[in-house]
Amino acid sequence: NNPPQESSFHNSGGAAASPQEQQQKQQPQDSISQLAEGDVLFNYDEDFDGGSIEDEPEEELTWRSDPEKSMSDWTIRVMNRVTRQKQVYYVHRNVLAVGKRKSEYFVRFFRSHDRVGKSNNVTEVHFESVAASAMPFLLDYMYSSEGKLEIATINAVGLRYLAQYFGMRGLHKRVMSFI
Repeated sequence: NNPPQESSFHNSGGAAASPQEQQQKQQPQDSISQLAEGDVLFNYDEDFDGGSIEDEPEEELTWRSDPEKSMSDWTIRVMNRVTRQKQVYYVHRNVLAVGKRKSEYFVRFFRSHDRVGKSNNVTEVHFESVAASAMPFLLDYMYSSEGKLEIATINAVGLRYLAQYFGMRGLHKRVMSFI
């Protein structure tokens, strides 16, 4: 038996962090807690350069982002029962449990675990290969502001299983209309 292999999904930007960047990550920089009473963290009057707010690039929240930068607050570990590989997805509770594409599984999970104070911010699930490989499509659908869904012959059965497992009636309906 080989131990499970774990890989993590997020876009790290490609380059490895320098030793100086790694050291900065290890040292928490909490400038807010160091403010004296009456100090201002952001002085938009002095910092204003005359540019438009619309000039700032808008970053879309996605599970593919760096978990630290996107403030990921939940982890889903998916174990593939066949290959014994583990995929790790850094996600956001509000996306999983709120809105049109929410998961009833996560709504119930968060409510019950928050009430009793039992939570390590990780959900681990074990799926067959067809469902495990469809997980990125499910997450893309949940994070999409327009509800975009890539359904194809290769992922339809996996998406149908995930829709049932995670309690996503709208997704199940869309997949069944494809099948």
